[in-house]
Amino acid sequence: MTKLSDTLATGWRRLVDAINWVFATAWMGAIIPFFSIGVGFAWSSWKEQIADSFLVMARPGDANFDVKSTFFWLLCLLLLLLGIGNTWAKNRDSARSAAEVKALLARLQEQSQQHTAAVSQLHSLPPLGVLEDFHQAYNLCDNISIKSLQLNTAVSTALSDHEAALRTFMSVVGRVIQTFDGEHFLSSNVRYGLNIMLFVTKQEYEARPLKAALATRLRFADKGLSLDNAAGVLDMLPAVSIADGMEMPDSELEHFAIPIADVPVYASKASKERPALPGATHCCVNIIHVAYESIDAFRKALEDLQADDGVKAEMLSYFEKPNIRSSVQSFLCVPLIASDTGLVGVLNIHRDTANPRIKDRMALLVPLLAPMRQQLARLLLKYKSLYLS
Repeated sequence: MTKLSDTLATGWRRLVDAINWVFATAWMGAIIPFFSIGVGFAWSSWKEQIADSFLVMARPGDANFDVKSTFFWLLCLLLLLLGIGNTWAKNRDSARSAAEVKALLARLQEQSQQHTAAVSQLHSLPPLGVLEDFHQAYNLCDNISIKSLQLNTAVSTALSDHEAALRTFMSVVGRVIQTFDGEHFLSSNVRYGLNIMLFVTKQEYEARPLKAALATRLRFADKGLSLDNAAGVLDMLPAVSIADGMEMPDSELEHFAIPIADVPVYASKASKERPALPGATHCCVNIIHVAYESIDAFRKALEDLQADDGVKAEMLSYFEKPNIRSSVQSFLCVPLIASDTGLVGVLNIHRDTANPRIKDRMALLVPLLAPMRQQLARLLLKYKSLYLS
């Protein structure tokens, strides 16, 4: 039954195509005017007979039957059928051509999207040799980690010794990030800076003198949020920062602390991310890498957030300060966490120019940074014990 119906359908399509071909041929355009002339000639020649027999039903042989009038009306009917058929065929061909053009445009658009994706993927790749630089950086960071973990915590210089070790570690990270961005050439004038914000829980600062010190430098606190009801704070560590490749504290950096309302929880996908101030706070609360290709992008993220207008204005004011504006035009926030540490803090990596491709390249950068992030988290955890004592 299915085979028969398929055969009938195929036969019908072929018949329709044949009729279409007949009515769409070029000579049909010459026949229709010829028949139009014939109708006009018949009307002018037999006008009286046609008028007398108009609406008179008669068969051949009847007294009222008129051959000339019948021929005229048959000629009109034929002209009408030819006109309708020609119009139908042209419309069918036009619709078929339009469908073919539409399908071609769809294929071209799909190819264009594939090319765009390929170009975007190409642009997301790091410069040649960067993977080898990361490999060397892993070894350097491993050596720094081993030496740092062996530092004597009982000596009076223990805190400053650990800070120096952290800065050395960060200088290695800064160099590979610079290479990853393609700004490692001597001709590049892009200035990079790195700093660490230590995550201190409420339980850790509650019964210590640190709480009073944190209160004096608390910034960007949402309405009703304080040290008493926060889950913890991100405390900026100016002593653990570098700029422009120098293993010295960044002189442009301000010392402040940001209260964290929620206990940090890893967000495995975007739908699980909890609302938080963009930047280090968002990185901390959701334990994810975040990047802003420009301060305008950061501003948009801030405007889209449902937060206190005063906090938003305070954050924007911070980035408008001359010393910050001259050094921070794009930045990346990396959560410092390892399997045996929990979240210890946030590493901020910024530069003084926009970085329009940073978000597209995050998928490659995040796994490359993972070993160094974990090593740095363990070093920072040891530093934290000295910091809190």
